[in-house]
Amino acid sequence: MHDPDPTDTTIETVFVYPIKTAGRVRVELDRHVTGRFGLETWLRLLDRAGFDTEMLVYDVHGDGRLAYLLVGTTR
Repeated sequence: MHDPDPTDTTIETVFVYPIKTAGRVRVELDRHVTGRFGLETWLRLLDRAGFDTEMLVYDVHGDGRLAYLLVGTTR
């Protein structure tokens, strides 16, 4: 993961896949530019899109940092 411009709301992630076929290895790259938005932005956009949103604490890090799982149901 890389953040080429810390002033915007996107990050770049490059996945590297070594693929072995018939005894030979080739490497494929998969580049993704994804959004990085604050929690308030996510909640506002989900509401605007017509979802009732439940925010659940999600211990994804395992080190005490808070993370959330947003569950949206249509109205």
